Amino acid sequence: MSHEGKNKILFVDDEKIICSMAADFLEMQGFIVDTYEDSREALDAFRRDPDDFDIVITDQVMPELTGLELLKRMNVIKSGIPHILCTGFSEELNRKEKDEVGIDAFFMKPYRFDDLIGQIKKLIQMC
Repeated sequence: MSHEGKNKILFVDDEKIICSMAADFLEMQGFIVDTYEDSREALDAFRRDPDDFDIVITDQVMPELTGLELLKRMNVIKSGIPHILCTGFSEELNRKEKDEVGIDAFFMKPYRFDDLIGQIKKLIQMC
């Protein structure tokens, strides 16, 4: 769903500084961004209005719900929204699980925001 021609991103990371930097950078690129440091709050926002978001970007390692758990629950509410999963750890994520959740892109932290923007634009064009 576009908002006056702008795409809306749901960005989730338990580190406040990453949320702040991402929001600033993504908004400078013309996106509308809702950031959440708590994965449960992000899920609640998504549950309230799943059609409000065009793409979800989430960290993997967070308290309460991991990024994969969050995306699984979001998919039950509404599937088809592009997902980008980010992590600071080179942990082995189960490929089957990633495929089931529908991860469209995977970024290792630290990532460059320019790379993230390129991936976001690519995913939005595919929708």
